[in-house]
Amino acid sequence: MTKQEEKQWLQAILEGKIKPGDEAWEQIRNNKDFEGIRKSIRKRVGLHLENREDELEAMWQRIESRLQRGVCVKETRRHNWLVVWTSWAAAVVLLICLPILYVWYEKKELEPTFATVSLAKQEIVLVMPDGERKTLNSQNEQIILNENGGMRTNDRTLIVESDCQKEKEPQYYTLDVPKGAEYRLVLSDGTKVFLNAGTTLSYPDRFVGKNREITLSGEAYLVVAKDANHPFIVNTDDVKIQVLGTVFNVNAYPDGKWVRTTLVEGKVETECNNQNIVMAPGTQVAYDRISQIVDYKPVDVHLYTSWIEGYYDFEEMELGELMQIISRWYDIPIDFASADLKKIKFSGRLQRYESAETLFEMLGYTQELSFDLTKHRVTIRRK
Repeated sequence: MTKQEEKQWLQAILEGKIKPGDEAWEQIRNNKDFEGIRKSIRKRVGLHLENREDELEAMWQRIESRLQRGVCVKETRRHNWLVVWTSWAAAVVLLICLPILYVWYEKKELEPTFATVSLAKQEIVLVMPDGERKTLNSQNEQIILNENGGMRTNDRTLIVESDCQKEKEPQYYTLDVPKGAEYRLVLSDGTKVFLNAGTTLSYPDRFVGKNREITLSGEAYLVVAKDANHPFIVNTDDVKIQVLGTVFNVNAYPDGKWVRTTLVEGKVETECNNQNIVMAPGTQVAYDRISQIVDYKPVDVHLYTSWIEGYYDFEEMELGELMQIISRWYDIPIDFASADLKKIKFSGRLQRYESAETLFEMLGYTQELSFDLTKHRVTIRRK
């Protein structure tokens, strides 16, 4: 079967023209001529089951069950459903991981780990108090000493180890995570900070005084150590967030239209455009930098925190914003052949891969758009 023929079959599946139970579907499952498509599915799912047919059969049954409930590509005039092979993986991973997720939520251990796929090939830079720039090695442990204690790196994490016995003035550092990378930071009070691509965070090596304050540009997921006597404050250019002990996500990229604070657990107060909002879990404060309007609303927090697990769930997201995310993931510039393409809305799930080519190959299965990769640049056009 040629690549073009495989693409036609895949497109028919994504459009719902081929469904579980159809004769064509049984051909795909059982005919060796379709082995290329079956291998693609297994690869996207991330399972290597060629010699474990019992588990492979169970996987097919789960996928079919999900598709029969209507989880397939549907196009309407209002939006596109972007359900490519990563969504097949989502169906299987969700079913396999349900017991794990139940324990995770039951214990409220809202402290995720990064995905197993590592994109951290760019250099993580720590700017010292005197302006010196140190490159943090993601593989080997490094120890950085100062008069207040020190810091060490371990498994893409910078851990601040302050000597609280010394009454010294705090020293301020800046952690610079470039596009195409991700990193973690454990502050001196035990607060865990997960930093997304293209993020800069300024912090002290020890907290003194009434407040614990850091400054963020980009996106971070924070698990704040509880200390009722010392509020934790995150400063961005447009929004100030104050917490006592909680789990939340802040998206404040300087090139983005929105600054979004999404609360997962606990209670925070946001100060934005002369408005103070005390947030409840499962809500978001979204500040529109252009209109300067502040919107406080309930949201599905997973849509705004899924990035820490190596994929991105989204609903009714404009393509322009979605491509900003992908551009940061892979540190690759993206152009639009016409500005109106940025307004097309998508819903679905995208997973991080080692190469951008894999992602854009799958995106190319959508009917409406083509994604042309030339010389490490992507151009989006209508088909």
